[in-house]
Amino acid sequence: MKLKIKLGIVFLVIVVSVIAGIYYLLKPLEVETVVLESQDVYQYVEESGQVESQNAVVVTSLLTQKVDAIFKENGDFVNKGDLICRLNTDDLEWKKQQIMSLFDDAEEANGLNLNALKAQISDQKKLVSQLDDVYTDQLESQSNAQTLWESGAISQENLDQVNLMLTKAQTDLSRARGSLTTLQNKYQTLLDSDQYLSELNQELESVNYQISQSDIKSPAEGMIINQELKVGQIVSPQGPIGQVINPNQMTIVSHVLAEDSYLIDQDTNVKIEMKVNGENEIFEGKVIDVSPSAETEISSLGISEQRVAVKIKSDVMDALLKPGYKVNIKFVAGYVPSALVVPKTALFYDGDHAYVYVSQQGKAVQTQVTLGMETDNQIVVTQGLEQGQAVVINENLEGLSDGKRIR
Repeated sequence: MKLKIKLGIVFLVIVVSVIAGIYYLLKPLEVETVVLESQDVYQYVEESGQVESQNAVVVTSLLTQKVDAIFKENGDFVNKGDLICRLNTDDLEWKKQQIMSLFDDAEEANGLNLNALKAQISDQKKLVSQLDDVYTDQLESQSNAQTLWESGAISQENLDQVNLMLTKAQTDLSRARGSLTTLQNKYQTLLDSDQYLSELNQELESVNYQISQSDIKSPAEGMIINQELKVGQIVSPQGPIGQVINPNQMTIVSHVLAEDSYLIDQDTNVKIEMKVNGENEIFEGKVIDVSPSAETEISSLGISEQRVAVKIKSDVMDALLKPGYKVNIKFVAGYVPSALVVPKTALFYDGDHAYVYVSQQGKAVQTQVTLGMETDNQIVVTQGLEQGQAVVINENLEGLSDGKRIR
């Protein structure tokens, strides 16, 4: 009797399991589908870019001097030859006076007694020695004053006065040394007065030329940018003073990863995104130049990358662009009009063949497709599907197979 009960229970479990299995197989699987509609598909390469002037002219100084006055600031419009700033020429004017004085005494210098010149040199050496002692004392005083100022014992005004006295002592010593050098040179060349006068003339011409270059003028017509001058600042030939640009001739420069650059060529269309009055707006543009070579750049993450410089022009944006503006760039690397696309999650593969599940009469039908251009999340289907068909979005659903009932 017990055996019969056990067998009955086993039989009942088997029957229930079979019924549950049949129910599960026959129960429609809940799926999400997308109805195919033709659409224009774009493939983009996205990068950042910066606005630059096409024909920027660098403003430079031929002298290493302090700035005395500034006449043009960033954003000012200038004509060619307009005065931008003026450099201090006190030391050059002093040197010029020294040379001209030597010229005035040229005839006397021709017959100058060597002993008299030696006496002048001796006196000048004594003066240099005295001024050197003064400078050494002032240097020590400045060091002490700096320490007192840092401890709060003296005011900034007192420190400035000490610094001024040190500067004067240094200038006096420098000039005395210069005069001594001039006398010594004159002594060496005295026997050859023609050569001496020729050298003086060359030196005078050089000083006059340097003085003529103290007025820094605009080399072109346009707008001044990157000019950060301050009165008293020292400029030199090694550093540019600023740039003059044509504000109506702007380009956008983007540095594209080398592996993406093959998708971009001259005349490639681009979409440019930038903020205008606080709102993101998109403008059309076109590539005008692609560099033939790549350069190594370090990314913000410290990764070494090979990048290619690409220049972009947008006529509709000229009035909005300013040098240094940052923009986002979308290069149109591919375009397929009126295409059918499916999500990449809908695809699965068997060997070299791609498939999707199409919803037909309540069942999932495995359908082979031919693929075309792809974007980040979608891919173009060139063969195998028709407009209006419903494709299962997620092919990886548990229980989904060819012929499975779905809803």
